Amino acid sequence: MSRIKLEAKLKEAVDQLVEEKGYVSIIDILIKLDKLSQKDYESWRRGKVGYIERVVNWNLGQLNFLLKEFRSYCLKKGLSPSWTGYHSWGKGKKRLLQFSKSGNKDLEDAYATHYVRKNKVQ
Repeated sequence: MSRIKLEAKLKEAVDQLVEEKGYVSIIDILIKLDKLSQKDYESWRRGKVGYIERVVNWNLGQLNFLLKEFRSYCLKKGLSPSWTGYHSWGKGKKRLLQFSKSGNKDLEDAYATHYVRKNKVQ
């Protein structure tokens, strides 16, 4: 998929999800673009997958581009960034989940940031 087509699909998905839920996350976008299956997402949340990038059906260059465009578009739309901790599901101690193989803090924060609509339009 070309970057121009990806940008268009990203914008459409962001707009739709914000309208439906009042916020959007990169995980929502990956699922909406069919780059992350619900099954793989749930396996990651249950701690069966070490990091989410492992099960995303895209290369790291494309993911990096998507993360940057996602943040940029959400800020242009006036959405407020809100860091959200993703913790494991299931029994036992809940642990903070990892998004990237490297565990780089900036990258982890980029994945964990949701963008929230400030005021619901009536």
